[in-house]
Amino acid sequence: MNQKLGLEATQNRALRSRSLSRAIPMFLTLIFSAAGHAYFFITFPAVARQFGFGDFQASLILGLSALLLTVSEPLWGLICERKGRRFVILIGAMGTGVSIAAIATVYQAGQLQGGAINPLFMAILVTRLVHAVISGGLIPAAQAVVADLTSAKARTRGMGLLGASFGIGTICGGMLAMVTGGENLIFGFYLIALLLLGTSALLWSKLPETSSPHKGTQNVPIALKNIAPFLITTLLCLLMYSLIQQVTVLRLQDDFGLNHNASIKFSGGVMMLSMVAMIFSQLVLVAKLKRPPIYFALGGGGLAACAMGAAAWASNPQLLLLSMVILGLGLGVLLPGNLALLSLSVSKANQAKAAGLNGFSKGLGMAVGPIIGASLHAVSVQAPYILGAILFVCVVAMLRSDRSLRPAPQRRDL
Repeated sequence: MNQKLGLEATQNRALRSRSLSRAIPMFLTLIFSAAGHAYFFITFPAVARQFGFGDFQASLILGLSALLLTVSEPLWGLICERKGRRFVILIGAMGTGVSIAAIATVYQAGQLQGGAINPLFMAILVTRLVHAVISGGLIPAAQAVVADLTSAKARTRGMGLLGASFGIGTICGGMLAMVTGGENLIFGFYLIALLLLGTSALLWSKLPETSSPHKGTQNVPIALKNIAPFLITTLLCLLMYSLIQQVTVLRLQDDFGLNHNASIKFSGGVMMLSMVAMIFSQLVLVAKLKRPPIYFALGGGGLAACAMGAAAWASNPQLLLLSMVILGLGLGVLLPGNLALLSLSVSKANQAKAAGLNGFSKGLGMAVGPIIGASLHAVSVQAPYILGAILFVCVVAMLRSDRSLRPAPQRRDL
């Protein structure tokens, strides 16, 4: 009997492994899409000045595209349930590749013309807005695919792979920016576009449709009270992450006395090592520690709260760096655990819808985080980090208070 159960468990694990392996082109698409996103955000400020744009014009392009991306994700979630995951991912991959190539073409035309700022501004704005709309479906659809291909026990690990893909892509985008610099900037965009179009061909031939469109269930409502804790957790986590990105340079200059160049370089190192720590948590800790997702969410939230408390009272840049690495480790287990809890709290027909709502929460957090961070930093250099410690404690308290999230006690046969 035990041998039969062991054989079935082995077969189930092998089936899930094969299923996730068939989604490799999707993970590659997420990596290249995140690389393109990071590459644009890193290089665009310099490009905007080169083309003679004002700071307001540059911020308008970044802000409107981020807003449109945030709004489009819930809509793509609905389309995903009607048309299928594969359809949305293919549209996102091919459209993102074409739009990134279009951005490179506009940049190239701008360098050749050497004037006419307004038409160039409108061309970049429109191209970037189209890119935001088309790429908005990748996250909800990918999250739904992971939910389709993993069991409840493996859900956190699958969500960890999802998060790690974005982290790896962000690092790759930063490294590509370092390699290409300003002289070979356009080549970098064309390279990312080519990689995305290549993975689109792989998606077309290799990625299966993991869930049939749920005809007749598109209008099945989601009980918002059931998923509200997870949406709030996403909102607060991304709020704090974007807040830290905003205030780290300011803290290094105002509290530790670093000059302009040194603060930028050290801040870049802080963000890079924090992202590496987050990827390590998602790929290694989540995979090796086979625990229910609530344990990852609570443990990651507690670790993040401790990291923010330590950062508030850091007496030198090195201690601040260590605190941010610990924060990366905490978020690396908190976010996959939270995504798994969100996925397990809704039906199969609502996976993409829930992912779209979660994307809206993420975008809202990233939008308001820098504003709150700059406002608090003006009051005290410690204030943003103290707020972070309080918010992560609130996340832990909120998740602990929800009795439905407690794992059922295991039965012991006497």
